[in-house]
Amino acid sequence: MKKIQIDTTQNVSVQYQLAGTSERMLALVIDVIALSIASWLISLIFMSTFPLFAEVLLYILIGIYSPLLETLNNGRTIGKMAMNLKVVKINGEQAEAFDYLSRWSTKGIEVYLTLGSLGGLVSYFSPSGQRLGDILANTVVIKQEKVGRLKLSRVTDLTNYEGYEAKYPQVLELNEDDVVLMHETLSRYKKHRNQGHQVALEELVKFLKEKLDIHKVSNSEQLIKQLIKDYVILTR
Repeated sequence: MKKIQIDTTQNVSVQYQLAGTSERMLALVIDVIALSIASWLISLIFMSTFPLFAEVLLYILIGIYSPLLETLNNGRTIGKMAMNLKVVKINGEQAEAFDYLSRWSTKGIEVYLTLGSLGGLVSYFSPSGQRLGDILANTVVIKQEKVGRLKLSRVTDLTNYEGYEAKYPQVLELNEDDVVLMHETLSRYKKHRNQGHQVALEELVKFLKEKLDIHKVSNSEQLIKQLIKDYVILTR
């Protein structure tokens, strides 16, 4: 299975497993089913009384389905959510509406007119599993690790913290992906205490200090441990 290493905006390198062609095709099938159900409901409700409106609405729905959902749902359509896939930028930046529109612009040729054969062929031979739209938008489709609250809660012991008061309540400005990244960065540094992981840790701490408005930090490791503990306790 192909993998890709992406440097995040916090200067931390994270390795992801790329989505396979079969997984992307299954996600597409699920999206087609979702669109078919939505189209059937629109036809059922409006076609008999407002046929022109129904037709226009159907064209709009089919046209904007992928870029709209990916923009609103952090790179995921219904099919991608079902297959645990996600669209991300190769350079580690947050993908925006223009990026999703760019990758969608070639979908008609790559997916619909060729029944997915062109897109599948291009992504199969691409080192990063990209179809033409991905190359244009500088994006890839990755397999997103399932990071549920239960898994995150195992990062620290929750049994002895009744009445616990968080030292950094502003940690709630982060999300679970951020906290898991913190845990992974710290774990890699503790396992391999080399200069590369030291720099990654310090860059992450610098980012956290700026984002969470933290001024005094005497120990980078302790700060990350404290933030992880606060987040887990506050969100359990």
